[in-house]
Amino acid sequence: MKCRKGFSLLEVIVAFALTSIVLAAVYSAFAGASNRASRAVDRQYAALLAESMLEETLALPAKAGRRSGVFHGYEWTVTTTRVSRAISPISMLNDARAHAPEEQRDSARLYKVFLRVQWNRGRAKKVDELVLVSYRLEVGADGSE
Repeated sequence: MKCRKGFSLLEVIVAFALTSIVLAAVYSAFAGASNRASRAVDRQYAALLAESMLEETLALPAKAGRRSGVFHGYEWTVTTTRVSRAISPISMLNDARAHAPEEQRDSARLYKVFLRVQWNRGRAKKVDELVLVSYRLEVGADGSE
């Protein structure tokens, strides 16, 4: 019987094929993890910007309107609308009236604050967005909008 030294061409081709399949799977796993991490960072920045804009909006006098801008590639829009008395939560208004001075009890107004942050994701230019909705109760508002 003849003793072989080395590998046949078929064995080398099979070994390369298996190695390339394993490497492709490993690369795909790392690329997917990297993509998810990048999206999580983008979403975290958007959430911080949204919370900051919401706090700024709540610190300003309440009035209906719209503000927008761009911050480091993140486009934001804040829309404040007055909620009509017919659809506003009665318990919130009643609670505000109970704690307000007598002369301001009928002037409680409820505002809806809608905040949207949008940004482009990756090279594909897909748009991601984050939306926050909050309500603001204004007691003693003069009614000017």
